[in-house]
Amino acid sequence: MTTAPLLSIVTVSAFDQYRLAKTFQSLSSISPSVEHTLVIPMDDLNGIDLWRTYKESSGNLTRLVNDDGCGVYSAMNLGARASTGKYISFWNAGDMLYSKDNLQAMLKKLMELEPNWLVHQGDFNWRSKQELSVENVERFITNSPNAFISHQTVVVKLEKFRELGEFKLRYRVAADTEQITKLFNFCEPIFEPLTVVHVETPAFASSNHRLARLETTQIALTRLSGTRRIRAIKNIFLKELLNASKKLK
Repeated sequence: MTTAPLLSIVTVSAFDQYRLAKTFQSLSSISPSVEHTLVIPMDDLNGIDLWRTYKESSGNLTRLVNDDGCGVYSAMNLGARASTGKYISFWNAGDMLYSKDNLQAMLKKLMELEPNWLVHQGDFNWRSKQELSVENVERFITNSPNAFISHQTVVVKLEKFRELGEFKLRYRVAADTEQITKLFNFCEPIFEPLTVVHVETPAFASSNHRLARLETTQIALTRLSGTRRIRAIKNIFLKELLNASKKLK
């Protein structure tokens, strides 16, 4: 009987062979307890050929899912549905494994502690490392200044991801923030201080600041309650004042 993988890494890509190749190269010959699920459009023939080469040369447990180009979060949901790991994490094309040893240490922690979700450290050449604490996660979901959690550093039980609901397609930029908010409302994460993934500079979200602010406001109003909602609304309001004052200068 085949043993299910402990972790599924889902990578979404579309007509981006250069960055996808970097992800593939970093994940070559990883632990057999890790499954790599690739989601790309069915007409991305170069991407499909690249995946076939990766599958043949790497020896990794990997699977291919074709999407119909309905958006990043739709593709991420497809990848989650096709994955078989006990835990799941979502990487973008261009994100790279930072250390196989660190990955193995994290897998050991997942096996021993069996948390509902875990946040590990990431490597960012475009910002400082994220703070790994319950307080920082709470600051992140309440839109506090400088609070940050990268979705690539979040590992969640696949059954819990499905139970809480997949990425909401109503959000084009911040569905990952809503997912982290739902997870934190359910329970606190555990943390892995070792760096597991190098996270590429964000492109889509960073170029859609206005939409991101609108969506995070909607998430705060629908997913938070009590003092957390009040803090989030206050922080959002102060951010908007600051942005407005910068435009007036």
